[in-house]
Amino acid sequence: MRGSCYFVQGWSKVGVALGLLLVACQAGPTVPSTATLEPSPTSTIPSPAATIVPDPALGAQLYRSVGCARCHGPNAEGGVNPTLAGIRMSFSTFMRQVRMPRGEMEPFPPERVSNQELSHIYAWLQSLPRPTPTPCA
Repeated sequence: MRGSCYFVQGWSKVGVALGLLLVACQAGPTVPSTATLEPSPTSTIPSPAATIVPDPALGAQLYRSVGCARCHGPNAEGGVNPTLAGIRMSFSTFMRQVRMPRGEMEPFPPERVSNQELSHIYAWLQSLPRPTPTPCA
């Protein structure tokens, strides 16, 4: 019998807590009625003039100077490591792979290569023709 009393008391505490929660939810909005949904004049939307267009020629230089060529070949043709020429993955996937690689690739943090530099490298990789696979003998 003692267990059933505890059960009833436990449920009554839950009921009181739920009741208080319902009352609190019906208190009404706390936002003044004069609030508007218009953007503030200080919103930070980048202007088109501030956008830097990725430069494939600069990307080729960065690819070699940062150290990508060491593992992926001088023309991103691959070999032991995956080919990057004619890359098809999205830029965000590419950036995630460079920053937090899987496998044996070393990570390239922003201190080593910036996001803007990565966009130049990515543009160069996309400009390269995708290698033709060699047929099996």
